[in-house]
Formats: sequence, C-alpha cells, structure tokens
Amino acid sequence: MLHTKPFPGTSRIPFEQLCRDASMMLGLAETQALGTGQPVVLDGVALELQRKGGANQFVLLADMGHAAQDHKADIYERLFLLQMISWAQPGLRYGFNADRATLVMCLEASCGPGADGEWLARVIRAAAAEVTRLRSTLLA
Repeated sequence: MLHTKPFPGTSRIPFEQLCRDASMMLGLAETQALGTGQPVVLDGVALELQRKGGANQFVLLADMGHAAQDHKADIYERLFLLQMISWAQPGLRYGFNADRATLVMCLEASCGPGADGEWLARVIRAAAAEVTRLRSTLLA
C-alpha cells in the first residue's frame, strides 16, 4: 500500500529541494530531474512528478509498461477492478500514456509541513515497488 501522508516535521521545504533531497536518498544520478518534471528510472521503473494545483500538490506517474496485445482486454478489466476495490484511495488511479502506449499508475499526493526528502523517497520507492509487483502479476 502506498503511503502519501507526510510524516511529522517542523518546516516546509520548497518542492524542488524536496525532490533533490529525495533523489539523493534514492541514489539517482540526475538530482534535478524530479523537481522539473523530467522522468527518472528507479529499479527499472520510469517515474516522474508533475506539479498539480498548489505548490504542495503533485502527481507521481509510474510507467507500468505495455499490455500484451492479446491480453489487453483482460489486463484493462483487472486494472479497473483493482481501481474499484481501491476506492478508499481516491488519489490512486491507473491510466494510459498515449504517447508511449503504456499503462501508468498515477498517485496524487501533497506535501504537508513535515514533508522531507526521506518521506518523498519512501513514496517514490513504494510506487516503484508496486509497479514491479504489478508487472510480475497483472502484466505477466
């Protein structure tokens, strides 16, 4: 399960700095990419953060990969079912990237006053782990 609530802390960190801190904690070579909406790859999963609305809201997009042509309908059906049973997590959705023709896990989150690089790194790592799990089950 993905955790999107910030952990207690003392001050608000600018989004770009939060992304740099998380990138360093994740060992990413390009520490500026996440804060500027550019994709990064963690554990074989392409991820990007897109700012949404206010300065503290973002959407994490995690590329799940391609659905096999002969199993697309079944995969889409199972993704819709998974989304339906995840109704208690309205910020978690599955979509389709038309430019890449890939499935995408979308996670809406907000950075509260206690959000720090460690918190964001955990969110990103959990998203990558969930995509890896779905690739080995749903998309396999």
